[in-house]
Amino acid sequence: MAIVPVFSASYATIQQERLQNNEIKNRPWGGRDPVLDTPEKQLLFTLFYLKSYPTFDVLGFHFGLSAGHARDYLGRSPISIATLVSEQCSWAG
Repeated sequence: MAIVPVFSASYATIQQERLQNNEIKNRPWGGRDPVLDTPEKQLLFTLFYLKSYPTFDVLGFHFGLSAGHARDYLGRSPISIATLVSEQCSWAG
């Protein structure tokens, strides 16, 4: 199985929980268009970080984000990665 659908579903669940807990001040459809607008880009961003551990300045430069936005995005991603790893392990077993 591909990992993008699992990552995408996990990320959507996290965003929904954040909306319900009022952790997101603006609705997802408000504001400007996101730079990481597809699940593939979001997954690549996260895996790139986990592989090389660049500074947020370098990470943001490679993906067209500010250092602060790179950090904010990664604050949500590890939960998706943990879900992804647990799902991947269940496929192997």
